[in-house]
Amino acid sequence: PITMSAFERGIHVFLEKPPVVRIQDYRLLEERAAECGCACVVGFHDIARREIQSLKKAIVENSIGKLKSIQGYAFWRRTDRYYARSSWAGKLMVNGHYVLDGPMNNSCAHLLNLACFLSGTTIDGFSKPTVVQGELYRAAPTESEDTDCVRSLMESGVRVCLHLTQAARRSYPRVLVVTGESGQARFSDAEGITF
Repeated sequence: PITMSAFERGIHVFLEKPPVVRIQDYRLLEERAAECGCACVVGFHDIARREIQSLKKAIVENSIGKLKSIQGYAFWRRTDRYYARSSWAGKLMVNGHYVLDGPMNNSCAHLLNLACFLSGTTIDGFSKPTVVQGELYRAAPTESEDTDCVRSLMESGVRVCLHLTQAARRSYPRVLVVTGESGQARFSDAEGITF
């Protein structure tokens, strides 16, 4: 509602991830931004990182051969304090509005965005999923899941599989493994890019 109000006043908007929870709401935002002549940018900053840009260049230039798959992992620990930090943390809905606060929609959404970016066939392009299968699990006493797995086939032909949890015994750096026909690259928050 705040974003829609800004658009109606002709104000451009910078949103943090996720911009909305449901695809229907995203389409509505997109339509309203176009009608009002406003820009709406979402803060998925990882794609601007130097090492991610280098990895995307290597992928597009076929340095590891034709891209086949991307696997991602995020194993984080979230305590009761994390879920007590706000009225929407760990919730499915608040005041009749969807929140769906789990790792795929919130804390680890950057990995999903990176997988879509890296599976794109041009230097600045993204690939969209054509088939998606998801699994949601919950270890914490929350409404929403704290562990996700998503498998998707992208329109570029790349297979993506992400495993995300906020219920690990301790937190580990995020990892993306990018596999091509002739090689593999690995991105880790701890180690950067390795081929």
